[in-house]
Amino acid sequence: MLKLIWTPGAAAAPDQDAYKQAIDTLVASYDGNAATAGLPRDPGQHPTGLDAVADVIRAWLPSRAVPAAAVKLMLHGYDYDPRHAGDINYDPFTAVYGVPGDSGLNARLSWLPLVEELDANGKRPQQTAIAFAWVSTGSLAEYATAGWADSYQYACVDLARLAAAAVAAVLGVLGEAGATVDVLAHSLGTRLFTQALRLAGAQDTMLNNVILLDGAEFSADAAATFAGRRCNVVNVTNEVDAVLALGGEQFGDPSRVPGSVASCNIGRFGLGTTSSWSGIAEYPANWVDVSLDRRDVQAWFRANGGYTLTATASDNVHPEGNLNHWVCYTEPGNRAWLTDLLWKPGMNGGTMAATASLPKGVLGDPQPVFAGVGVPTTTPMTMAARLAYQRPSGERGGQ
Repeated sequence: MLKLIWTPGAAAAPDQDAYKQAIDTLVASYDGNAATAGLPRDPGQHPTGLDAVADVIRAWLPSRAVPAAAVKLMLHGYDYDPRHAGDINYDPFTAVYGVPGDSGLNARLSWLPLVEELDANGKRPQQTAIAFAWVSTGSLAEYATAGWADSYQYACVDLARLAAAAVAAVLGVLGEAGATVDVLAHSLGTRLFTQALRLAGAQDTMLNNVILLDGAEFSADAAATFAGRRCNVVNVTNEVDAVLALGGEQFGDPSRVPGSVASCNIGRFGLGTTSSWSGIAEYPANWVDVSLDRRDVQAWFRANGGYTLTATASDNVHPEGNLNHWVCYTEPGNRAWLTDLLWKPGMNGGTMAATASLPKGVLGDPQPVFAGVGVPTTTPMTMAARLAYQRPSGERGGQ
C-alpha cells in the first residue's frame, strides 16, 4: 500500500499572514522509499519536492499485484490526525486503513479487504491501494486560531479545501503515468474529493469508478462540480444517517442555514432528481444515487446479485454504530457489494444510471433543486467574519 500523509502548515484564517505564508506537507512512502513535498498556500510560490513524491508514486505503480487494474484511492472522513501515529483514536492507519487483527482491529472496520490490499484475516498482502491520510480535525488552539467555534467547521471549510490541492496533484501524477483510478471516499472525504475535482477541472480522464459513501459534501457544491462530467459515480445515501442529519447539515459552514438548499448533504439528498436539472445544467450522465434505506432498492439488489444491503447497524462493531453513519462499510452485506463495485467489470455508476429497473434517488417529495445554485460565496473566510458568526445573530453587524 502506498501511503500519502497530508498535514497543514499552520492554523489561521485565510486573510491572515500566517495562513498566506504557510506551507502544507505531503509525504509519500512505499517499501522504504519516501519523499516529502511542500505545498505553499501562496499561489505565487511553486511547490517543492513534488517531483520526488511523483517518483515514489510512479515507482509504486508497477509493483501492484494487478498493474493493469485501476488504482484504489481511499479518502477517509472527519476526525483523523495522522500526526498521532499509532494512536487508535486518531491515526487512520489503525482504523479504516488498518490491518485486521493488528491491535484487535475488527476486519469490518478496515477498508483494506474492500480494496483487496489483503484479506479479512490480514493475510495475503498485495499492492492495490493508495491510502490518503489527512488531518481532518483540530485542537481547540488550532480551530480557534482559524476563527472557528469547533473542529468540524475547521475541517469542513479549511482543511478539506487545503488538502484537496494535494489530492488533485496526486490525481495529476496518476493521470500522467497512464493509470486509471477508482475512488472510495466516506463522509467528509467526499468533500475532500469534490474539492480536488474542482481543482483538477477538465483533467479527470484518469477516473474510473468513484464511490461516495454517506457524503458530507454539500449537494449544491457537488452539483456545481459534477455537472456535465462523464466519470462513473455511485453516491450511496442513507436517510437514517444521524451524523449527517444532526451534524453535517447543521455545523459545517455557519453561513448555510440549516434546512436550506445550501446546507443539504449528498449523503442524504444526493443531487436531487434529473427532472429538477432541466434547462439549468447537464445532470452528470454516469451519476447514480443509491439509497440504502429504500426497501425497493434493497429488494432490487437482492434480486440482482444477491446483495443484502442495509441502512442500519446490526451490532456495535463501530462504537457509534447506532448513528448509522458507518453502516455503509461495516455491515457484511454492504461490504460484499462495495467490494464488487470496486472490482467487478460493469458495476459502476454509468451502468446503474442506465438500468431502468433500478430505483434511483432518495425518498421524499419534492426534492430540492441543486442544479444552478453554485457554490455559495457566503462562507466566512476572514477572521472578522468568522468571529461574527460565533456571536448571537443580533450582534453580527450585518454578517
